Amino acid sequence: MNIWAESQVQKSFGRHHFATDDLNKSQKLYELILVDSNSVSLTHTMDKYNPQQILYSKCIIRDVITAQEWKNPFEDRKFSIHFTSQAYNYNDYKNAWYRAFLMQPNIHSWFFMNNVQIPFQYGSTIGGLCLDV
Repeated sequence: MNIWAESQVQKSFGRHHFATDDLNKSQKLYELILVDSNSVSLTHTMDKYNPQQILYSKCIIRDVITAQEWKNPFEDRKFSIHFTSQAYNYNDYKNAWYRAFLMQPNIHSWFFMNNVQIPFQYGSTIGGLCLDV
Protein backbone atom coordinates (compact mmCIF):
# COMPACT_ATOMS: atom_id res chain seq x y z
CA MET A 1 0.00 0.00 0.00
CA ASN A 2 1.46 3.39 -0.87
CA ILE A 3 1.95 6.12 1.74
CA TRP A 4 -0.90 8.31 0.44
CA ALA A 5 -3.39 5.43 0.53
CA GLU A 6 -2.20 4.40 3.98
CA SER A 7 -2.70 7.95 5.30
CA GLN A 8 -6.23 8.06 3.83
CA VAL A 9 -7.13 4.76 5.46
CA GLN A 10 -5.73 6.05 8.78
CA LYS A 11 -7.81 9.26 8.48
CA SER A 12 -10.97 7.33 7.66
CA PHE A 13 -10.75 4.35 9.99
CA GLY A 14 -8.16 5.25 12.65
CA ARG A 15 -6.75 2.12 14.25
CA HIS A 16 -9.45 -0.04 12.65
CA HIS A 17 -9.19 -1.60 9.19
CA PHE A 18 -12.95 -1.40 8.73
CA ALA A 19 -15.84 0.99 9.32
CA THR A 20 -17.18 0.27 12.78
CA ASP A 21 -20.44 1.01 14.55
CA ASP A 22 -18.68 0.99 17.93
CA LEU A 23 -15.11 2.21 18.49
CA ASN A 24 -14.76 -0.15 21.46
CA LYS A 25 -15.20 -3.17 19.17
CA SER A 26 -11.77 -3.88 17.75
CA GLN A 27 -10.42 -6.57 15.44
CA LYS A 28 -9.14 -8.39 18.56
CA LEU A 29 -12.67 -8.49 20.02
CA TYR A 30 -14.09 -10.02 16.83
CA GLU A 31 -11.23 -12.52 16.70
CA LEU A 32 -11.94 -13.51 20.32
CA ILE A 33 -15.66 -13.95 19.57
CA LEU A 34 -14.88 -16.55 16.89
CA VAL A 35 -12.30 -18.34 19.06
CA ASP A 36 -14.41 -18.23 22.23
CA SER A 37 -17.47 -19.59 20.42
CA ASN A 38 -15.32 -22.50 19.14
CA SER A 39 -16.04 -21.42 15.58
CA VAL A 40 -12.35 -21.15 14.63
CA SER A 41 -8.87 -22.09 15.80
CA LEU A 42 -6.21 -19.47 15.14
CA THR A 43 -2.43 -19.61 15.06
CA HIS A 44 -0.37 -16.45 14.60
CA THR A 45 3.24 -16.63 13.41
CA MET A 46 5.36 -13.77 14.71
CA ASP A 47 8.28 -12.06 12.99
CA LYS A 48 11.46 -13.24 14.73
CA TYR A 49 13.11 -9.84 14.10
CA ASN A 50 10.09 -7.84 15.28
CA PRO A 51 8.22 -9.90 17.90
CA GLN A 52 5.35 -7.37 18.00
CA GLN A 53 4.58 -8.04 14.31
CA ILE A 54 2.40 -10.94 13.13
CA LEU A 55 3.70 -12.17 9.77
CA TYR A 56 0.87 -14.51 8.87
CA SER A 57 -1.94 -16.44 10.51
CA LYS A 58 -3.69 -19.77 10.09
CA CYS A 59 -7.43 -20.11 10.65
CA ILE A 60 -9.26 -23.43 10.83
CA ILE A 61 -13.02 -22.94 10.52
CA ARG A 62 -14.62 -25.43 12.92
CA ASP A 63 -18.25 -24.32 13.18
CA VAL A 64 -20.69 -21.68 11.98
CA ILE A 65 -23.45 -20.97 14.47
CA THR A 66 -26.82 -20.30 12.87
CA ALA A 67 -29.51 -18.04 14.35
CA GLN A 68 -31.57 -21.17 15.12
CA GLU A 69 -28.66 -22.68 17.08
CA TRP A 70 -28.15 -19.41 18.97
CA LYS A 71 -31.90 -19.49 19.77
CA ASN A 72 -32.33 -15.88 20.98
CA PRO A 73 -30.26 -13.47 18.81
CA PHE A 74 -30.46 -10.77 21.52
CA GLU A 75 -29.08 -13.07 24.22
CA ASP A 76 -25.57 -12.16 25.39
CA ARG A 77 -22.95 -14.86 25.80
CA LYS A 78 -20.16 -14.28 28.28
CA PHE A 79 -16.52 -14.73 27.30
CA SER A 80 -14.73 -17.66 28.92
CA ILE A 81 -11.72 -15.39 29.62
CA HIS A 82 -11.45 -11.86 30.98
CA PHE A 83 -11.72 -9.24 28.24
CA THR A 84 -12.63 -5.53 28.21
CA SER A 85 -16.05 -6.37 26.82
CA GLN A 86 -17.52 -9.19 28.89
CA ALA A 87 -20.20 -10.46 26.50
CA TYR A 88 -21.29 -10.63 22.87
CA ASN A 89 -24.54 -11.32 21.01
CA TYR A 90 -25.46 -12.93 17.71
CA ASN A 91 -25.07 -9.66 15.82
CA ASP A 92 -21.50 -9.36 17.15
CA TYR A 93 -20.92 -12.98 16.13
CA LYS A 94 -22.10 -12.34 12.56
CA ASN A 95 -19.98 -9.17 12.35
CA ALA A 96 -16.98 -11.14 13.59
CA TRP A 97 -16.97 -13.16 10.35
CA TYR A 98 -16.48 -9.88 8.46
CA ARG A 99 -14.12 -8.08 10.84
CA ALA A 100 -11.92 -10.64 12.63
CA PHE A 101 -9.62 -11.15 9.65
CA LEU A 102 -9.02 -7.48 8.78
CA MET A 103 -5.58 -7.30 10.30
CA GLN A 104 -2.97 -5.03 8.68
CA PRO A 105 -3.83 -6.11 5.13
CA ASN A 106 -0.77 -4.42 3.65
CA ILE A 107 1.69 -6.63 5.60
CA HIS A 108 -0.27 -9.64 6.85
CA SER A 109 -1.66 -12.75 5.15
CA TRP A 110 -4.02 -15.55 6.18
CA PHE A 111 -4.21 -19.27 5.46
CA PHE A 112 -7.75 -20.66 5.81
CA MET A 113 -8.89 -24.24 6.18
CA ASN A 114 -12.58 -25.15 6.26
CA ASN A 115 -13.64 -28.21 8.27
CA VAL A 116 -17.43 -27.69 8.27
CA GLN A 117 -20.49 -27.73 6.05
CA ILE A 118 -21.55 -24.12 5.67
CA PRO A 119 -25.24 -23.59 6.54
CA PHE A 120 -27.29 -22.80 3.42
CA GLN A 121 -28.20 -19.25 4.50
CA TYR A 122 -24.49 -18.34 4.38
CA GLY A 123 -24.06 -19.68 0.84
CA SER A 124 -20.42 -20.10 -0.08
CA THR A 125 -19.24 -17.04 1.83
CA ILE A 126 -18.92 -16.17 5.49
CA GLY A 127 -18.20 -12.52 6.01
CA GLY A 128 -15.72 -11.59 3.32
CA LEU A 129 -14.45 -15.16 2.93
CA CYS A 130 -15.27 -17.15 -0.19
CA LEU A 131 -15.24 -20.79 0.84
CA ASP A 132 -15.54 -22.42 -2.59
CA VAL A 133 -12.57 -24.60 -3.44
